[in-house]
This record gives sequence, structure tokens and C-alpha cells, in this order.
Amino acid sequence: METTYLMEMGEYILKENDYTRFVPTAPAGSMLSFLVLDDVLENNLLDLASDILDRYSFDNLNDKNYPIITAAARYGNKALFEKLIALGADINAMTHVKSAAVDRALAFNNDEGVRALLELGFE
Repeated sequence: METTYLMEMGEYILKENDYTRFVPTAPAGSMLSFLVLDDVLENNLLDLASDILDRYSFDNLNDKNYPIITAAARYGNKALFEKLIALGADINAMTHVKSAAVDRALAFNNDEGVRALLELGFE
């Protein structure tokens, strides 16, 4: 099965469960840098992000400069936020420029994401 994703730099074709652009060759269960997940989220690959979250663990979901919840907020939905929170992501984390997840969702017109974050307890 092939899925085509449109990205800023053009078209990228992924075969089912092919993370070659995003994940180093690492067996399932390995610890990966949160930046791998950040890259997937920034490219709006939410299904891939969900799958990667199921297969790997991440070193720092609440990085003091780039918390993963803010990357997820650009395109994220309630299911993704719930999964991240369950894995320890702080829903109220802020970036180094004091931008929160709701700010990011608003900046990218992600109304569904704003509603979901508020429903999940964003303060």
C-alpha cells in the first residue's frame, strides 16, 4: 500500500509503515529524539505520528524550547493530543518565545485543535 503525502518541498511517497525520511533505522521500542516526531507533525503526517507514537518512545516530549504539544497543535486533533498527554506531554507547555499550543493552533487556523485543547484542560 502506498500513501502519497503532499509536503512543502513536493510530493513524498511513503509505503505503509515506511519512516525512512523521519526515523533512523531503529527497532520498535527504541528511544528516539523528540525532533523526529516534531518533523512528522510539522509535515502534517498525523497518521504516521500516531503510528510512530505507538512503536517508539521519545526522549523529551516537554523540551523547554520546543515542547511537542506545540508542534502537534499546528494540525493536531483531540485523538493526537490525548495520546501525547497520556505519554507525558504537558498540555500547558510553552516554547522559548512563550507560545502555547492554543496560540499555535490559532495561528494556523486549527479550530478543531483549539477546541480539543480547551476540552482537554488547557489553561
